[in-house]
Amino acid sequence: MTRDWKRLCAVTVILVYFHVGMEWLFFVTKPSFFSGLDAFENSLTLLITPLPAASLALALVVAFWTCARATATISILAARVRAKRARSIDRVAGRVRGRVGSAWRRLVRMGGERLCLRMALAIPAFLGAFCLLILADNFTMTVLGFGVRHAGAAGRWTYMSIVAALVAVLYRLFARFVTSPDVAGESKAPPLLALGLLVLSLLGVVVAWVAAPAVDASDRAKNSSVAGLPNVVLIGGDGLSAEHLSCYGYRRDTTPFLRSFVEQALVCRNHLTNAGSSGASLTAMFTSKLPARTRVFYPPDILRGRDAYQHLPAILRRAGYHSVEISMRHYADAYDLNLRDSFDSVNGRDIGARSIDPVLGAAFCSEIYFLGQIWERVGERLLHIIGARMMVDAFEEATAKKKDHYKDAQRMTKFLRFIEDSPEPFFAHLHLCATHGGMFQPLRGVYSRGKTQRREWMTDFYDDAILEFDGNVGVIMARLSSRGLLDHTIVAIYSDHGMQWTVDRRIPLIVRFPGDSATIGSIEANTQNLDLAPTLLDALGMPIPIWMEGKSLLASAPERLRPIFSIETQEEAELLDGWYEMRNSRPPFYSLRYVNVAICQRTFSLDLQMNVIAVSDLSGHSAPCDESDLPQPAEAKRMIVAHLRENGYDVSSLDAP
Repeated sequence: MTRDWKRLCAVTVILVYFHVGMEWLFFVTKPSFFSGLDAFENSLTLLITPLPAASLALALVVAFWTCARATATISILAARVRAKRARSIDRVAGRVRGRVGSAWRRLVRMGGERLCLRMALAIPAFLGAFCLLILADNFTMTVLGFGVRHAGAAGRWTYMSIVAALVAVLYRLFARFVTSPDVAGESKAPPLLALGLLVLSLLGVVVAWVAAPAVDASDRAKNSSVAGLPNVVLIGGDGLSAEHLSCYGYRRDTTPFLRSFVEQALVCRNHLTNAGSSGASLTAMFTSKLPARTRVFYPPDILRGRDAYQHLPAILRRAGYHSVEISMRHYADAYDLNLRDSFDSVNGRDIGARSIDPVLGAAFCSEIYFLGQIWERVGERLLHIIGARMMVDAFEEATAKKKDHYKDAQRMTKFLRFIEDSPEPFFAHLHLCATHGGMFQPLRGVYSRGKTQRREWMTDFYDDAILEFDGNVGVIMARLSSRGLLDHTIVAIYSDHGMQWTVDRRIPLIVRFPGDSATIGSIEANTQNLDLAPTLLDALGMPIPIWMEGKSLLASAPERLRPIFSIETQEEAELLDGWYEMRNSRPPFYSLRYVNVAICQRTFSLDLQMNVIAVSDLSGHSAPCDESDLPQPAEAKRMIVAHLRENGYDVSSLDAP
C-alpha cells in the first residue's frame, strides 16, 4: 500500500475516533445514560465504541484500494495479451487496436488508481461533514435553543447547502493532505496514531469481554412453534388513578365501556405501580424486576447487561410473535430504554432485524447502545434535512408546550393498522397519553363542558380525558371483534402510575383471557405491575423465568400482606435545550429520593435524603387488613433498607434513626 493510501486510511480512522470522542464528551457532560456508569465504565465505552465504525470505514477504503490494484493488474495483463496478438493480425486492424489499447493504458495509468483514490476520499469528507454538523447542532441547541429539528423548508435547504459545502471543502483539504509531498517523518505520524487507537480499542474489548456477566442459556433459547397461541394486546393509559374510574366504583361514569368489559375479565382491585415515572414503571412491568435491581428510574436510565435481554417482549419475540410498540419516545420507548430484541417496530423505527447475541450484548451493552445513539443522531438529522422524516422532539411531545393532544389519534391509527395487517400471533403494546397531566385537552367536553382549564390537574378535564381513553379502548375491542380476533387475544388494560405520578394510589389492571374457561373475577389482595409478565406467560403456557420477581395471578391468590416496593426520583429541572437534569443527584442514591413499601392498605415512604419515613393509607382499598397485622414504621423502614442493601446500595446513611 502506497503512502497516499496509508494516509487516507489513517485520516479515516482518526476522524471516526474524533467524532465518537466529541459525542462521548457531549453525553457525559449532561444528563445521559452515562450518568449511571462509573469512571472506568465511561472510559471503556469511549475506547471500544469507535472500533466497529472505524473498522467499517477502514474496510471501505481498503475496498477502493483493492479495486485500484485490480485495475492496474488487469491493465498490465491486457497490454501483454494485446502485444502478443498484434503480430498475427493485419496491419490496419493492429493499428486500430494499438490506438485503443494505448488510450486504455493511458486511462488506467492516469485515472485508474487515481480515480479510486479520489472516490475513496469521499469517505473521510462525509465523515468530517457529519461530525461538524453534529458539533454545530449541539452548540446551537445548547446556547441558542435552536437546531436542525426546528428547521422548516427554507432552513432545511440552508442546512443542505452547508453540508454540501463542508463535504466539498473537506474533500479538497484531505486530497491535498493525502497527496502532498512527504516531509521527514510526517507520513508515519497519522498511521501510527490510527494504529495506536485501534490497539487501545482492542485492549478495551478484551477487558470488557473478561468482565462480562454470564448469560443464561434461556436468554438465547427460541421456541420451535407458536401455532395456536393467542395474540397479546397491552393497552396503557398514562397516569390513571383507579379512584377516578367508574369500573372501580367512581361516582362519575368515566369508563362506560370498561364497566361492561370487567364483567368478562380478571380485575385487580388494589393494584399498584412500582415506580412514579413511565420509563421505570414500564421497564419494571416488562422485566418483572424491581427498579432498585435494574437501576432504571428516570430517563435517560437504560437496561444494562443481562437485564437488557431479560424481559417479556424478548421472550415473545424469540417465540415467534410479531410485535409492535406505539408509545412516546424517550419516556416510554422500548428501544430508548434498551430493551434489546424486544419489538419488531417501536414508534415507527423498524430495527427488529438488528438482533445481537445476548452474549455480545451483555459484554458490550453500553457500547452498543452508545453506537446506536450516535448513528441515530446523525441519521435523524440527515433525514430531517432532506425532508424524508421530521425529527421528533421527545421533550416537547411530553409537555404542555406542544402537546397536540399527545398524538393519541395518530397512535390509534397506527395501532389499528397493525391489527389489520399483522400475521398471527402478534404482541402489540399501545401506551395512550391523553390522561398524562397536568393540563388535559379532551376532544369532547362532558364534565368540563363550558369550563376553562385555569390550572393543572383540574378534575373535570381529567375525567373527560379518562372518558376519551375508555372510548379508544372500545374502538380497539370493536376492531378485534370485527376481525374475529377477540376470542383469540389476551387483552390487558394497565396504567404506569397514578395521577400526578404518584405511587400511593391504586391504578387499574384488567386482563381479559380468551376461551370458554377464561378466568373471570376480582383479586382483592394487593397486586403490582411486576405481576403482569409472569401472568401472561402463565396464560400462554410458557415457563416463567426464575429472574422474574413478580407472581402469576393465575397460579394462586397473592398473599394479603405481601410487601410491594416502589420508587420515586429526585425532582428534575428543565434545561434550555429541552433536556433535563436530576436535582441533588449524588451518591449513594443518585436520582432516587423515596423508596416505598405497601402492605395491604398501608404505605410507608422512606425519604432517603432526610432519612424520615412517612405513613399513609391507600384511598379506597377494597380489602383493608386488621391494624394488628400491619407493620410498625420502624419495621417497614428495616424492610426498605434491606431491599436497598440487597440491591447493592450503601445504606450506612440510613442506619441512624
